[in-house]
Parts: sequence; C-alpha cells; structure tokens
Amino acid sequence: MGRIRSLVGSSSAVAFARIFSLACAAIQLPLLTRLLSPAEYAALAVAITIATYFSLLTAESVILGFERYPGGASSRSNYQYSMGRTLTYTAVGGLLIAASAYPLGLTEEAVAFVGWGIGIAVNRLVSLAWLMWEKPWPYAWNLVAGTGTRTAVLILLIVTGWDPLVSLGMAGAASAIAALLLSPKSRTRFRHESGHHPWTMRFGVGLAIASTSYAILGNGNLLILAAFVPASVVGSYAAMMQVAALTSAAVLGVVLAVAYPPLRRAWDNGQHATVQGKLSTLQLTCVSIATAAVFVCYLGDQYLLRLVLPADYIDPTVLAPLVLSTALATMGGMASWHHQLEFRAGRVALRTVTVAATGTLITVGLSALFAGQGAAAGSLVGYLVYLVVMQAGTGLPLRPILVAGFAVVVTCVPPFLSDSSSNWVSASAFVVACGTFVWAVRRLLRSNQHVTPGRA
Repeated sequence: MGRIRSLVGSSSAVAFARIFSLACAAIQLPLLTRLLSPAEYAALAVAITIATYFSLLTAESVILGFERYPGGASSRSNYQYSMGRTLTYTAVGGLLIAASAYPLGLTEEAVAFVGWGIGIAVNRLVSLAWLMWEKPWPYAWNLVAGTGTRTAVLILLIVTGWDPLVSLGMAGAASAIAALLLSPKSRTRFRHESGHHPWTMRFGVGLAIASTSYAILGNGNLLILAAFVPASVVGSYAAMMQVAALTSAAVLGVVLAVAYPPLRRAWDNGQHATVQGKLSTLQLTCVSIATAAVFVCYLGDQYLLRLVLPADYIDPTVLAPLVLSTALATMGGMASWHHQLEFRAGRVALRTVTVAATGTLITVGLSALFAGQGAAAGSLVGYLVYLVVMQAGTGLPLRPILVAGFAVVVTCVPPFLSDSSSNWVSASAFVVACGTFVWAVRRLLRSNQHVTPGRA
C-alpha cells in the first residue's frame, strides 16, 4: 500500500508539472500566432530548433551521464559535478557563438540561440536531479518556475515591442535563473578531485551523440522545409508541430518521466523480464495516446484548433503525421532504454546516428517533392525506422510496431491524399485509440497477476 501511495504521489507531482507546462504552451501558442506573422513565427521556431542543438552539443553528454549515475539526495557530488560542467560548457559555447555572430551582423540570432539553449540545459539538469532522487514535488515546482518564467518573459517582451529573437534569448536566460534558485543545494562542501569523473567520458558522449541525432530526426525537418518553401509555410508547419507537442507529446512526456526511474531500479535489481513486459505495454499505450490526440484534433473539421489558431496556421494535411510521429519517437526511445540499461551507449549512438542520417535524406527528398506534406511524411518514416532499428536485439515483441504501422496507415494516408478527410481520420483514430487502450490495460492486468521472475 505504501508503494502504491508513493507511486500515486510521484505521478501526481509529475502530472501537475506537465499540465502546468502544457497550459503555458497552450497560452503561448495562440498569443504568438496572433502577435507575429507566419514568417516571424517561423523565425522563432527555427531559432528554438537551433538553440536545442546548442544545448545538446554543449551539455547533453554531462546531463545524460548524470541521468544514469544520479547519486543520491544525501550525497550530491555527482549533481554538483554535472552542474559545474554544464555551466562551463554552455558559457564557452555561447562565447564562441557570440564571437562568430557579431562580425556577421547576427547578434539577435546569437542571443536567441545561446539564451534559450542555456535555459534548456539548466532546467533539464535541475529537473532531472529531483526526479532521479525521487523528489517529485521539488521536481514539479522547479519545472513550474522555469516554464512559467520563460513563458511570461517571452510574451511580455514581445507584447512590449522587443525583437522576437532577443525576447527568446532573454526568456531562456530568465528560466535558467529561476531553475538555479530552486536547484538542489550542497549539503557538504564538494571538492572535485582532478581527473576523477563519476562516469566515463565515452559513456556520456555516446549518449549525447544519440540524443543529438534523435533531435535532428525530430525537428530537423523544420530546417529542411525552410530551404524549400516560403517562410509563411514554415510558420504554419511549425504551429502544427507545436500542436503535436501540446497534445500527444505532452502526455507521452509524462509517461516517460514517470516510467523510467522505477524501470531502471527494477532492471538494476535483476527483474529484466518484468521490465521488458512493461516496456511492451507502454509502447501500446503510446499508440493509444497519439491516436486519441488525432481524434481530438480532427474532430468536427478541426473545430477545437480553429478556436485557438488563425486559419492560415492550420494545415490538416501535416498534423496527423506529426502527431503519430510523437508516438513512434517515444516507442523508439523506450526501446533504446533497453540498450542503455545494458550500458550499450555506443550501440544506441551508432543506431541513432545511422537512422538520423537516413531520415534526413528521406525528408530532404520528400520535402523537395511535396513541401510540408513531404516533411511530415519524412518525419514519420524516419521515426518508424528508428523504432524498428532500436527494437532489434532487445527481445521486445513486434506487435506494438505492427499496431503503430496500422495506425499510421488509417490516420495519416487519407490527409495526404485529400484535404477533406477529417471525418474519416477522426473516426479511425478513435477506433484505434480505444482498441489499443483496452489491449494495453489487459496486458497490464495480466502482468500484475503473473509476475515473471527477472533473470540475473
């Protein structure tokens, strides 16, 4: 009973933080699409994408190393080591970007990339520390502070007439400060021994390469599309990406955040078969969540979307593939956990880099041929390949992949062929969502009744 109460408490805290983040983004999206033209919104979206890469390249190796070796709340030397390296690497990277951008007249862009990127890195590390130490409510308050500060500062500066890119950078920096104010404090003075690392550099870099490649697979399609179509089209596509992030990806993010810590503990305790069974069930749940999001978005000829977004931002031909991509991405990420838990960081990196390169080439070709529809299809195909490649060698069943493939066919092909297929998409998504949800619940109930002993 105590374990159940602990799980409910953790889930409630994570859900509260994610719901708050979702609410902030839900407020931000309609405001920005009304304050900015599609071309200006496209510039903002592209800057956020590049800032994400800046964060990954400078700090991700440290953050992912800490995720696997978080230490404990009573001994925070690993966290302090990670925070020191994160601040140092992002500061050095920021100075290099500023020095390169100033002579080219790209000061506003540099401010956006560096400020927003530092905000991503610091918030991610601080939130991860609380989560890995099983401190759900400090995690929640930290996420609320960072997200709320970032959203409020961005909107306030744009409303008062500041340049959107400068506003973006300042909002990111403000969120980093808010996160640091609520970050874990040292209980004992930490003296780092020269040459000592809590984890090997190779382990952290391998996971960082995989994470960067994963990000390219996820939002590189926006940069590719910008090379082929006008900025206004890119703005509409970016808005649809944000809708996918606010619906399916937001819920899936909660699932990931809640699921990983107990699965990591179970794996370390030797319960490997139990972890595999739960991963398969979670993958089915991902399909159910994404198709439910498609149902809601397309219901009544995108009625809900039309309430909050200007008409020139809505593109139903790309929305379903972008939403389903979030499910495939999350399922592939869950499969990659299996390799990470076996300390196969090099395998994860190699596979992710290979898939990212393949997916990028596919997206370039499809974007050149079909513009926005091609970019969305490229993202979908890339993530499907990612899922298949990551699943290989894990022992996880293929059924979730087959179910995901079926969901892609019935919900994503009709919008590609016709603009007037919203009713079909909504109905088919509803059926798939209900079916996969029932299947996942039955699997969960059976696994609780028949616990399989883990292998050594």
